[in-house]
Amino acid sequence: MGWTIVCSAGGAADAALSPDRKARATLLQRHHFSSHLKRMSAVLRVEDDGAAGASPYAFGAAGAAAGGGGGVGGRAAMGPQYVVVAKGAPEVLKAFLGECGLGWWWVRA
Repeated sequence: MGWTIVCSAGGAADAALSPDRKARATLLQRHHFSSHLKRMSAVLRVEDDGAAGASPYAFGAAGAAAGGGGGVGGRAAMGPQYVVVAKGAPEVLKAFLGECGLGWWWVRA
């Protein structure tokens, strides 16, 4: 919400900038929907630009508050984080999350 798409020289949308322009999410690999696998996913690298003040978009509110990134208090920026985003059939994705990865909203009857 509020991220800006950044196109490569070839015109492909392969990155996005956070609303505060401090974090960049770069698409590393896209796995298109497969009816056989019943899912689709993408692998992203999320990086803070290292400027003063950590971006909550790169590290989450807890990470930014804990000094994760930016020049807050003279701390160096954290390295990139790698994230997988997926969409698919709930029963398929549940197998990847395990019991500790399921929220109350997932296991409702």
